[in-house]
Amino acid sequence: MCTTVFKQCLLKVLILVSLMTTSASAREPDCSRFHYKDKLLEKIIRMEIHLETVDKHLISVWTRIYDGKNKYKN
Repeated sequence: MCTTVFKQCLLKVLILVSLMTTSASAREPDCSRFHYKDKLLEKIIRMEIHLETVDKHLISVWTRIYDGKNKYKN
């Protein structure tokens, strides 16, 4: 469940970033298109890695909460 929500969120972020870069590239002719896309791809990859760590942290927190609820039920 968590990974599907994470993937949907990541997809929305990537779409938003791609739309932002389309409008930003028209305003910033200083660097080449290849350089700009290369930097954007690096940033997206870093963001994806960060989101994976956040996802793992959330899973561990949810697991602890679930275990705590089960502990008090018994």
